[in-house]
Amino acid sequence: MKAFTKVNKGRAGFVAALACIVLAGSLSAFAVPANQVFRVDSTTGFVTFTGGCCFSWNDEVTFSATKPLAPVIVTWSSDYQSSGENQVGISLNGGSCIAYGAGRMPMFFPVDAGSTAPFSNISIQWVIEPSDGLVIGKNIFTLCGGGSFGNSVTTKLGFRTLTVQVSK
Repeated sequence: MKAFTKVNKGRAGFVAALACIVLAGSLSAFAVPANQVFRVDSTTGFVTFTGGCCFSWNDEVTFSATKPLAPVIVTWSSDYQSSGENQVGISLNGGSCIAYGAGRMPMFFPVDAGSTAPFSNISIQWVIEPSDGLVIGKNIFTLCGGGSFGNSVTTKLGFRTLTVQVSK
């Protein structure tokens, strides 16, 4: 009976240690380096753009890729007002503005000077494959967009985030 208890205590200690290691590894997998995160507080970071698609909206994150290249997930989230429908996407390493997935940003409360109209929010996630132009080394992801179909649209962005993540 004592031998059975000693064996079970040893196994329980091993299982507990293994659980702690797995938990620590899973928590660190969610951590994102500072260069892979862009965040603007709406109390200081309102920006207004006017124009047709597509031009840089200046929000940018970087990611340094190693071999083997793997797909990355870029997520953008923002509060906004817009006088019309926008297209929004990512310029990868200075290339064209492309929506690697969803890219429509519907009109929500036209932007007026001094407007107190409410903001809507939007969150878009793009999956960028190595074949889309990822390179070994530094990759730059720049948010871009503008009015759909070349229409000039005024868009005001408030609190917003842009992140890039790769699986480990």
